Amino acid sequence: TGGEKDIEPPKIQNVIVKNTKTSTTIQFDFDEYLQFNEWEKNFYISPPVNNKITKQIKGTSIFVTIEDTLRKEVTYSICLNSCIKDNNEGNILENYSYIFSLNNSLDTFSLGGVLRDAYSLDSLSGACVMLYDVNVHDSLIFKQPPKYISRTNKRGVFNFPNLDSKKYKIFALSDFSFNYSDGQKIAFLDDTINAKNDSAILLLAFNPTLTDSINLDVKSNIIHDSTQHILLDSVSLEDPQIFGRLELIVTKPMSCIIQLISKNQVVIENTYSDITAYKIDSIKPGKYKLKYIFDLNRD
Repeated sequence: TGGEKDIEPPKIQNVIVKNTKTSTTIQFDFDEYLQFNEWEKNFYISPPVNNKITKQIKGTSIFVTIEDTLRKEVTYSICLNSCIKDNNEGNILENYSYIFSLNNSLDTFSLGGVLRDAYSLDSLSGACVMLYDVNVHDSLIFKQPPKYISRTNKRGVFNFPNLDSKKYKIFALSDFSFNYSDGQKIAFLDDTINAKNDSAILLLAFNPTLTDSINLDVKSNIIHDSTQHILLDSVSLEDPQIFGRLELIVTKPMSCIIQLISKNQVVIENTYSDITAYKIDSIKPGKYKLKYIFDLNRD
């Protein structure tokens, strides 16, 4: 029969780093013959390097050559997530990264998190998460290379395994790119992060050019929690022309945006300024998520 079917991805056996004055080669030895898998899409090194990176397979080994002079005081992370698969059955190595330094000291603080869409809360895969020095002005973000990068996996999870104890600004783009372009979603935190103190981060990505709201569809119900009350007028589901009305009451006046979301689409969006009762009229019967966005800077 030829034995049982191979369902295991390649396993790493050894890593050798060879450094010269003009380049660094990292040799990855595996337990079986290999082939590339969407290498250009998935491979990256953090911090990013300026010059060319070449790759080569010889038998059960992969050679990655960085034609750049690496800094000895920096800890680098080479990500091979989904970059290779075995030669026979095509089993993909899903999660593997290697950190190294050209001296005997490694920065081993780590920081991880999840990137989600701010409206649907769906995970965003294949996105670029970047760390910048705190002294980089926000207007220059995306106009210069980041200090560290990470790519989100299928669940929107990102990880920086090779950080020092300094503070950084964190930004994300929905495509794996350092430069913003129209149509991309962005995410960021107002506060700086520090891997010595922070461990897990939630980033919410939004389209900064999105200005249109879509008219949309609520089923009569009463919702209550300790901080707010939502009351709905009764709705006759037998008559599709009758609409519901929702009133949200909060404990103190706030500037905010309120959205009703159906099937991951914003169907009603209203803005309010410094009032305690928010009203939404002409709501069709249906099931919705309600999102309350507190407008801190009143813009």
